[in-house]
Amino acid sequence: MDPTPASPDKNALRRRVRADLAALPPGAVARQSEAVLAVLAPKIARGIVLAYAPLPREVQLDPALVTLATEGRLVLPRVAGESLALHRVADLAGLQHGALGTREPSDEHPRVEPGDIDVVLVPGLAFGRDGSRLGRGGGYFDRLLPRLGARRVGVCFAQQLFDTVPTEPHDARVDAIVTEDGCWCVG
Repeated sequence: MDPTPASPDKNALRRRVRADLAALPPGAVARQSEAVLAVLAPKIARGIVLAYAPLPREVQLDPALVTLATEGRLVLPRVAGESLALHRVADLAGLQHGALGTREPSDEHPRVEPGDIDVVLVPGLAFGRDGSRLGRGGGYFDRLLPRLGARRVGVCFAQQLFDTVPTEPHDARVDAIVTEDGCWCVG
């Protein structure tokens, strides 16, 4: 874990983190994901959880997603124009390939209101221990998070965690960050 990114430029940090993730040795994503899930489990033990279906070099959340779906507590986002629609998901097998390359529910899955969410698992390329977050650049979660009253938990590998990351006024922050090394609560 570097204390601060080498450059205050968002795109430079995105390139750096993507390269670091691409360089992970075979099996590292699976091993590190298991460790992250062990730390994350108590944070999602109750309530309705808005999560995301991970991309290949993100923390692999599927074991937790399956449990949440089976318990009737899983909500996943679907890209709907410039925003994210929220849908309850009972089975990951029903997910489809989404506009941004992620798996997402169809419009036929039951809709969920933002106020019904208790915890949101927030994806990101990099997080700061101060709650700052660097996303992939589309702004979808930055537009969604202010609509939620839920606890915001960033999920990432330890090499994606810094003291702070470059942000702009519209960038949404998280309340906690979970990695394989532990949980950092903000504030």
